[in-house]
Amino acid sequence: MYQLQDDDSIGAHMKVDHSDEILACDFCSHVFTDKNEYDCHLREWHNFVDGATQEGEGSQGAEVDHKNLIMLNLRGKKARLKPVTCSICGKDFQYKYMLKKHLGSHAKTDEALMCPEPGCGKSFPIEKYLKLHIATHTERRFKCADCDRSYKEFRILKWHIKKEHLKADPPYKCNYCTYTGWYSEQYKRHLRVYHENEIQMAQKNVKK
Repeated sequence: MYQLQDDDSIGAHMKVDHSDEILACDFCSHVFTDKNEYDCHLREWHNFVDGATQEGEGSQGAEVDHKNLIMLNLRGKKARLKPVTCSICGKDFQYKYMLKKHLGSHAKTDEALMCPEPGCGKSFPIEKYLKLHIATHTERRFKCADCDRSYKEFRILKWHIKKEHLKADPPYKCNYCTYTGWYSEQYKRHLRVYHENEIQMAQKNVKK
């Protein structure tokens, strides 16, 4: 194996013997002919920190096994990668280019995007969220794996599974009677219709 003793020798060797070498990024499709640009790309786009180690004085020099480091990274072992986090939603990404692509989903429009469904009235700052919402008006995308029921919203599917298949207790329980419910709107309506006076009395007692 060809070894060099110092950084200056390595730099000179690279310029003479590897000036036409094509360096391909193992994480994406980019290729480079300049080693500095290649290293910069790994740091900036993939947070990859080269794992060169120096064995100290008297050693025959630092030897970098770049390919092995990348294989270790891909196998999920001793990867020198720092996760990058979205400052808007807190989601983590392994590479910066993934975060950059994700940030596009948070790009806000100048004006709120209104749902075109008659009578809906909901608006969204991002087109992606509007499209997901529109699908709830037309599609029953969420299907139960235990029966043939399907729902427009995932949260309703979860309630269905808890109620019908897991036989879980309803999350809403009335403090004034034996009523129990699965939906917050129905629970609030129950309180308004049947216990409005009791609630008002309780609020007055708290203020005293």
